[in-house]
Amino acid sequence: MSRAVVLDTNVLVAAALKPGSDIADILELVLLRRAPAHVCPSIVADYREVLNRPRLRPKGLPPAWLPRLLQIAFQEAEPAPWPLQCPDPDDLVFLALAKEIGAVLVTGNQADFPPQIREGVIVMSPTACLGQIPGQGRRTRCGCALRAPPTSPRRGIRRLAGRLTGHRYLRSPPGAGLTAGATATAAQAVRRHTTSTAVVHRQR
Repeated sequence: MSRAVVLDTNVLVAAALKPGSDIADILELVLLRRAPAHVCPSIVADYREVLNRPRLRPKGLPPAWLPRLLQIAFQEAEPAPWPLQCPDPDDLVFLALAKEIGAVLVTGNQADFPPQIREGVIVMSPTACLGQIPGQGRRTRCGCALRAPPTSPRRGIRRLAGRLTGHRYLRSPPGAGLTAGATATAAQAVRRHTTSTAVVHRQR
């Protein structure tokens, strides 16, 4: 399934709070440009308002990936008002945009969009949506797209080295400092991997 999706705000909140879940998997596919997400001004405003609520800040929100999501999402014009009512009027814009562009509406709470008001819009749970994407079985990805960027060049080098080599000793335990020696070891691992890759390409 490469069909466009409109993500309900509760999908973003749950993805930030539950890394490794189906909801986080869907968002990762969007961030990796594997599933095209569409937004409009009202939806962007709702994302920003909800994810920046003070009560969510102790839980690590807003997430570091929010700016990238808003950057890569397809920006649409505001859709026409939805003619029917739902439990929360603020949710109607999600139905309206999905209807206008022929997208699937992905939500963590389908009860917010009763079948009698959908007017043909396909509404899916994150799990159901994930099952429609070929080759995207449960927990087959690493979650890299949802991780915050490195806080320093040294940490970035060690993270890259760990991914390339799989050496766990390159990953610092929580709270540990980054020593110059450990950073040098990581940099050497990156150089060795780069050199060996270049040799393989020359031999082909």
